[in-house]
Amino acid sequence: MLRISAVALALALTTVSLISVRSHQNEPRQKDFVILNDDGYGTSDCLTKDSSCGKIVADAWCESKGFAKSVAYRPAEASDVTHSSSMAKATLAESFVISCSQ
Repeated sequence: MLRISAVALALALTTVSLISVRSHQNEPRQKDFVILNDDGYGTSDCLTKDSSCGKIVADAWCESKGFAKSVAYRPAEASDVTHSSSMAKATLAESFVISCSQ
């Protein structure tokens, strides 16, 4: 009886482990974030400059969202925002897209 319980427990733990591993594999390895120019942190001030300041801010943004680093950052375009959003094109002025990676 004890052996059956031990085997059942081992089988259950193996199943949970496999499900956990697969769920982490399905997470996106790269994700884009649209950062509005009025975010209150002044990110657009640093991202508009062609300096190391932009990379530092982009990396910090990605780390705060649970990613390892930024891959790229660029000015946002109208196509970066879904049509479900009521964001006006004028709001995109000086807004940026930061691409983050695991």
